[in-house]
Amino acid sequence: MKRYLGTLLVVFGGLGVLFGGLGVIAGPGAPDKAAAVWQSYAAINTGFGIFGVLLGALELVAGVFVQRDNPRGPKLAIAYAALAIASTLVWLGLVFAWLGPALGPGGLGSAMGIGIVFAALAGLVWPTIVIVVVRRP
Repeated sequence: MKRYLGTLLVVFGGLGVLFGGLGVIAGPGAPDKAAAVWQSYAAINTGFGIFGVLLGALELVAGVFVQRDNPRGPKLAIAYAALAIASTLVWLGLVFAWLGPALGPGGLGSAMGIGIVFAALAGLVWPTIVIVVVRRP
């Protein structure tokens, strides 16, 4: 089972580095609002994009180590998963702090706010699976 996990870590880590890098290069797409809130949010998103590329690289390395049965593989996989969960929760908190007031009436209860929360929860599934599978005997 762990070999399959290693393969998935390599695939997802490679995709994370590739598309995360493209996202950082392209820059965040700012809405029509040029308010300071959106500009600071774009800067925060760029920082999280760079961190995401590094996280993808860690995921890739962890996958290679897990595939090769290196004793450091499971530790790296758990480190990746913990960092991914922490960064998702921090990002979600910052989105609530920065964008909540800027969304206007309805705020984060609007369709966009619900979509943001759903995306963050969906982003927690893979790191949780990694932790569960790696910790199995």
